[in-house]
Amino acid sequence: MNNKPTPEEVAAKENINYRRPENTPKTDSGDGRIKNKHITKPKVPTITEIDPNWEIDIFTLREKPMPIATVEALAARLVRWVLENKEDKIVIGEWLRETGYNFNAMRRFRDRSPKFDAAYKFALMCIGVTREKGMLLNKLNASGVIASMSAYSEQWKEIAERKAALQQKDASSANVQFIVLPKVPESSVVPELPDKPIKKDEDE
Repeated sequence: MNNKPTPEEVAAKENINYRRPENTPKTDSGDGRIKNKHITKPKVPTITEIDPNWEIDIFTLREKPMPIATVEALAARLVRWVLENKEDKIVIGEWLRETGYNFNAMRRFRDRSPKFDAAYKFALMCIGVTREKGMLLNKLNASGVIASMSAYSEQWKEIAERKAALQQKDASSANVQFIVLPKVPESSVVPELPDKPIKKDEDE
């Protein structure tokens, strides 16, 4: 039998005030005596404390840790994804939809991991090749592909920037020009027009 006095009994014997800690549950020890059992709950960090090493799992809407090893595993997963059935991979957002991340998370992964940044650029290059090839073979709509090709290809981005610069230059140099013709000399063949219109006779 456990004869250890409770905190309340010790406090009464020593003639001191005792106050049980808040949120401290009481459990029965089995012999009719009540004892304290302290339960410590782990601190749940807020989103400002965990970002960017934690991410929100969109499927569970809970934060989860994202160590660098997990980010690099995502990089390998991205490369496998873009190479499997590569003819069907024409939008990088499809991979984000499958993994549950957004472009902001992708940007954080690229900043944290050079390996993920390299995998991301490789995936964009592969998708750009598929899109351009599909356009040339008339498998994809040309206007839709051209409108967004600069997001997948550095060459297309440079072409778009050069074209925009030329258009801006042409717009700034386009001015209205006025042409002033010299006065036509008088001719004996062509009579001079009167200042006032000639009235016709009523008989005519």
